[in-house]
Amino acid sequence: MQPGPDSSPLELTLYVQSASKVSMNAIRAARHLCENVLAGRCALHIVDLDQNPQTAEHDAVLATPTLAWGSRRIIGDLSDSARVLELLDLAAL
Repeated sequence: MQPGPDSSPLELTLYVQSASKVSMNAIRAARHLCENVLAGRCALHIVDLDQNPQTAEHDAVLATPTLAWGSRRIIGDLSDSARVLELLDLAAL
């Protein structure tokens, strides 16, 4: 499921709650991951569950922040980019 050099960008979704400091840190970390570590090879979609609460149930999001790529999910701290890539099975990128 690894993207190739000519494939479309990775589609990452970050589920947050806007009032949460932890969510704000996750947004910064996810943006850093996409813009710097993955060098623009990723599209980050941020879903604020305070504004779209029905999305949590539909997408089976149990906690925030949650970063999702396909069926893989990371809940919580996203500050360690290498670990995030490893957990998403993207470390080879």
